[in-house]
Formats: sequence, C-alpha cells, structure tokens
Amino acid sequence: MGSDSSASNSNSNSAPPPSLPPYLNVPPHISIMVCEGEEEYEIMLPLGYRFVPEDHELILFFLHKKILDRKISVNIIRDIDLYNHDPHELSEDEFKHGRMNNEAYYFTQIDPEYTTKSSQRRSTKSGFWRTIEEDEEIVHEEEVIGFKKTLVFHWRSNERRDWSSPWLMHEYRVNPESSQIESLDETAREKMDRYVLCRIKLDEHD
Repeated sequence: MGSDSSASNSNSNSAPPPSLPPYLNVPPHISIMVCEGEEEYEIMLPLGYRFVPEDHELILFFLHKKILDRKISVNIIRDIDLYNHDPHELSEDEFKHGRMNNEAYYFTQIDPEYTTKSSQRRSTKSGFWRTIEEDEEIVHEEEVIGFKKTLVFHWRSNERRDWSSPWLMHEYRVNPESSQIESLDETAREKMDRYVLCRIKLDEHD
C-alpha cells in the first residue's frame, strides 16, 4: 500500500509536458484562393510551401489561360492596373511568394507603345520602370514561347534627376509567333497584345 501511495504522489507532482517552442507554434502563413467550378474558397498552406513557378510555367499555365479567359484553379495572380501604382503602394500582404517570401505576381494591361521589345520604360505616378538588360527568350521544348523583360524602378525628382530603387520586376509576354497561339481568334490575339504577367520583388540587398 505504501509503495502505491508513493507512486501516486510522484505522478501528481510530476511536471506537465513541455510546451512547443514558439517557432513550432507558428500557424500556416500563406493563403491561396482555390477555384472549383463556380466556387472559390481560401486554403492555408503549411510552412515550407511556396509559389515558385518557372518562367515557362508562368507563360503556359497562367498568362495563356488569362488570354484565353480560362479559369485558373489557384487564384494567386491578381489583375490590376500595375503601372498606375508606384511599387510602394502595392499591398505588403501580396509579397509572400518566392523562395524568400518577397515576391508578388500580377496580370496587367500595357499601352500599345510598350508591346515591342525595344520599349525601355514603363511610367508610373512618381517614377518609371527602366529596362536593365536585353529581353530574355523563354524556351520550352525547343520553342520560344515568350519573352522576359527585366526592369528596375527609378524615382523621379523635381530636378529632372532620377535614382534607382531596390524594386526589381520581370515582365512576361507571349511570343506572338509561337505555335501555342496559332489558333487564337482575333479577340484573344488582341488580349495577347495587351496583357503581360509581372513578378515584382523588393531586393533589399541591392
């Protein structure tokens, strides 16, 4: 009997199990909108999941579907008038993608003057995006399916001077001569000329 009482007291006085360290109690921090038919709902991704698409995936599975008015099952890329905003005006909540959680993705329409490879600037309210290198061809299965333009944002001052910022953007557009879009009707081709997909990140190490 005595030994049973001792065991009972030992159990009652034992310390509670240790709580999880704070870094293990962090809830899923990336949410995405998922479309199924006409329904749309939000899901939370567990830690470790990232939206890190390859260049050809952005063109084939996102920009192509946008041009063709097809439903995109995961609604991560918003449609906005991007060049009517300075980059600091974009919502911080949208810069949660990429390997460093510092990228945001947008569809936007561009003016006809910006649709050629030779166009070097995209003007905004307080500055402009300037091309910093030659357009890169996006190749998939030995075919050029699109192009990627790399730009850096510059602030414009009253003294007609400008200075660069840590904002970097990749602008993707479809190759109009790609076999992937040979069967497009006139309406879709007009959208192809207007729509681009943009990936923006704040590179604070520059």
